[in-house]
Amino acid sequence: MKRAHAEYALFLENERKRQVLEEEERKKKQEADETQRIKQKAKNALLEQLKEQDRLEESQLQEQDTARELISEASRKLTEALQGTGKDIQSAKVAQVMLTAGNDKLNAAAKQLADIKQQKEKIQEKLRKHEITKNTNNEVSNTSAPAAKRRKLH
Repeated sequence: MKRAHAEYALFLENERKRQVLEEEERKKKQEADETQRIKQKAKNALLEQLKEQDRLEESQLQEQDTARELISEASRKLTEALQGTGKDIQSAKVAQVMLTAGNDKLNAAAKQLADIKQQKEKIQEKLRKHEITKNTNNEVSNTSAPAAKRRKLH
């Protein structure tokens, strides 16, 4: 009778330990899932920022094209004003103002484009770091699992 009681007590102790281990594993899995969800959310936010920077870059490229067209038109008008028989000073002044405005617009667009590209590089670097961290964490989690679990993962 004592032996049966001892075996039953041992069984209950082992069962309790198994339940504790299962609970710990469940908590670790929940934490890992939550961490993964947070990382994915951060990655999605970075990708969205990158998409916005692409849109802004395209907009600035269009601004540069518009400025170049303005400069081209102003150059043409200035040439016409200076080659005309009356040497139209008023048209030359207008063309000069157009040239100045076009150059200012082109310089501003170029500066903003450079800023956008710098911001894109920062975002891309964050994405690269995110991928490196993700890969490192996956390697660590695969090697930290018990041997039996690692075999199941592969």
